[in-house]
Amino acid sequence: MAEVVTSNGAGNAADYFPILCWITDYEKRVKKLGGRVDEFLQSLVDEKRAEKEKGHTMIDRLLSLQETQPEYYTDVMILARTDTSAATLEWAMFNFLNHPELLKKAKDRNRRENWFRLVNKGTRHHEASLSPKHSVRDITTILCGSNASPSHGVRRLHGAGYDVLRGTILLVNVWAIHRDPKLWEESEKFKLERFEKEGEDKKLMSFGIGRRVCPGLGLAQQLVTLALDLFVQCFEWEITGKEYVDMRETEKGITMGRAT
Repeated sequence: MAEVVTSNGAGNAADYFPILCWITDYEKRVKKLGGRVDEFLQSLVDEKRAEKEKGHTMIDRLLSLQETQPEYYTDVMILARTDTSAATLEWAMFNFLNHPELLKKAKDRNRRENWFRLVNKGTRHHEASLSPKHSVRDITTILCGSNASPSHGVRRLHGAGYDVLRGTILLVNVWAIHRDPKLWEESEKFKLERFEKEGEDKKLMSFGIGRRVCPGLGLAQQLVTLALDLFVQCFEWEITGKEYVDMRETEKGITMGRAT
């Protein structure tokens, strides 16, 4: 899975300089990796399909739906955001360790549900994923600040905005938006209480917005919340050997993880 995520976010120089296809094996390696992933995932599906007693996993549920709608529920599986859910859990626990007063509040059963809901929003401070690529279908005008960087297919307007030409590939820097001091008070601080203020969570873009919002939003929020609840309630957590956890970030493909 780590290899898939890293390769998914890697650039291929041959896309820009086709002559490099003669000397790079990137495409060959990615195709081979895709075959390995397909083989692994298919083995999981086949294993569940062969079991006499049906379980309660997601694969079991999908297989039951396949029986009634085989043309819709094929054996094709999507890996999107698998790694980002794990990274979000890590960031949440690291922030808890660096803020023991919040960890103590999270153990309070009377406040637990609300606090874990806030933790999901608190990941604003450590966005787990860079935005996926988007292709512009028609000429579009984007209003944005003067610190944006125009590139191929983008024309700067006289005002605070850009004309984006059809077919242009865009990357939205959600990490920067979630740390913009113009949008967030004390933007560099991990403050869960900020989301107790009505309307503050409307500025979050972790799952995208509009028609292209992540279809796995509900599942991811429930998964992360449940896992955090189990981690905090079933284990005792403390930092050993250091005063705090190093929160510097590094990019691993499209996922933002800890540098150390």
